[in-house]
Amino acid sequence: MDKEFMLSTPHKLLNASTPNLSEEAMNKRIILIQSCLISGHSFQAIMHHQAGFIQQATGAGLMAMCIERKQQLGMEFLGPSKRAVLTLFKKYKIRAQSLTLEKFLHHYHSDLLTHGHVLEIHNLEKVFEGMLSKDQCEQFSKELGFKSAFIHPLFSFEEVHIGYVVYFYLHDHIPNTSSLGTITGLLQTIIRPLYEPETETFYSKCIRLSNQELEMLTPTEKRIVRQLIKAKTNADIAEQMHVSINTIKTHTKHIFSKLNVNSKLELFNKLKNLNI
Repeated sequence: MDKEFMLSTPHKLLNASTPNLSEEAMNKRIILIQSCLISGHSFQAIMHHQAGFIQQATGAGLMAMCIERKQQLGMEFLGPSKRAVLTLFKKYKIRAQSLTLEKFLHHYHSDLLTHGHVLEIHNLEKVFEGMLSKDQCEQFSKELGFKSAFIHPLFSFEEVHIGYVVYFYLHDHIPNTSSLGTITGLLQTIIRPLYEPETETFYSKCIRLSNQELEMLTPTEKRIVRQLIKAKTNADIAEQMHVSINTIKTHTKHIFSKLNVNSKLELFNKLKNLNI
């Protein structure tokens, strides 16, 4: 999974009081964020504006969002200490795009499952395994001011692991562990509809479609589209139409190409207000 680093600086919210994390407040925030996505704003841009709220709620000076894409796992950073991290990456000749939790999670994946889906770490040695020596890693941690990190897994609607959120605590940042689950739940709720499990693809935008564009579809393709936006699987559609699953997949590729979408989510968001 190729990653683009999401780097942002918290806003004035950092100086405000502890944010409201009640169920009602979180639901309102989720609706607001989803409305922004449907309106065409990118996930990265939205996270930029949510940086202050997340830092306030968790107390973390740095957060890494790791979403699985094409059997790869990398990091996207968010938070006030991003510049310090990137500066150290440059100093230690670490390519941000090559930083991965894959090897690290190979060691600790079972721990995440047996310890309430949360893992606390106090050194970065395994994170930089194969990239920095033990002494270099200790020096990197000292310069960054690393104290601890909490790793929370992210799950798809089908309860399949699709990634992780890592909260880093630096210098005198005090972990607000009671809120980590709430914030992780918020992020998971937002990420789930943007993630396509079958292709391990994460889409950062929702796009809309006009009625005129529908004329490009054949009657068969329109029939398939009607089923796709009802969340029917390829197997369900194939059975209903008495064709093979591969035939449905081929039609779906043609539909995506004609309508310039890359996932069923994008297709749904384009077509939900149209009469097909």
